[in-house]
Amino acid sequence: MQIFCKISKDLLTIVMDKEEILNSFYNLNYNSLSSYIIQACPFIPEGKELVFNTIENIARKQKEFSVRIVEQMEADDMLVTSFAYPITMSELNYLSIEYLHQVLLNELKAELKQNFAFIKELAENGEENSVALSLLEKGSGMLGDFIAMLECNV
Repeated sequence: MQIFCKISKDLLTIVMDKEEILNSFYNLNYNSLSSYIIQACPFIPEGKELVFNTIENIARKQKEFSVRIVEQMEADDMLVTSFAYPITMSELNYLSIEYLHQVLLNELKAELKQNFAFIKELAENGEENSVALSLLEKGSGMLGDFIAMLECNV
């Protein structure tokens, strides 16, 4: 894994290589907040089952998409690095699904913003037509769909 630094207008910017970007993207999907919520034994009041089902559907789609990322990385002879869930997620156990719904919505919006930064990074590094860029673009579309699904369940 190579991390390059470039200096522009007195600002040091860390430039990630394709492997690091894909590993980050893989981990965001494989160890997603939606997946953690499903395992966190949330409190689901009567009438909020649809919210839980939506989050469960999002978690399943993110896990499936993470497999596609791994397949591409292996095809490109890249090392796949898996990380555990962030420790801060452990604070989300046993909370209400209504609260977790809003937390997930905010997280997905932040991930979408990060994906756009990854896409820009790859495009600036000559990867305009790469499969990696295509995966990130597809993932961004999925995130947009997930956000719309969650916003419909408010």
